[in-house]
This record gives sequence, C-alpha cells and structure tokens, in this order.
Amino acid sequence: MTIPTPQDQTIEADIYLFDTLKGGAGYADQVGEQLKEILEETLQWLENCPNRECTHSCQDCLRHYANQYWHEHLDRPLAADLLHY
Repeated sequence: MTIPTPQDQTIEADIYLFDTLKGGAGYADQVGEQLKEILEETLQWLENCPNRECTHSCQDCLRHYANQYWHEHLDRPLAADLLHY
C-alpha cells in the first residue's frame, strides 16, 4: 500500500495477514479479496466502542485474553487515525 503525504512524498506500508489455524483455513485469502470492506467496518468498530468511558481500549472493544500483554499499547483513536490517513 502506498500512502501519499502532504509533501508529495510517499510512505509505504505493508499489511501481513495470516491464519492462526495450523495449516491455515484460507481466511487470509478471503480477507485480501474483501480488504476495503473489512477496513471500513473496522473503522466503524474502532470509532464506536460500546463503553462510553473507554478512551483507548477496554474489554468491550480491543482487549481480550490473547492480547493481554499488549493491553497498555492498544489505542483505538490512534488505529482509527491510521485508517483515516
């Protein structure tokens, strides 16, 4: 993905998708085919946490057991800004 910047320079970003199931289940291929729709839905999800007191992340939006070591780094507004960019 190439992102234009205001100074007529570009920033390149890579997105890596992989299945967490052993041997894969083909989900990464499906995501690649529907990436635009998935990113649009992700943006809506990031901007609308059901917990009105959530400022960065909570159990209602981004935090779960599997990412417990990253909880302090999860930031919904920052992720939404990246998708808007």
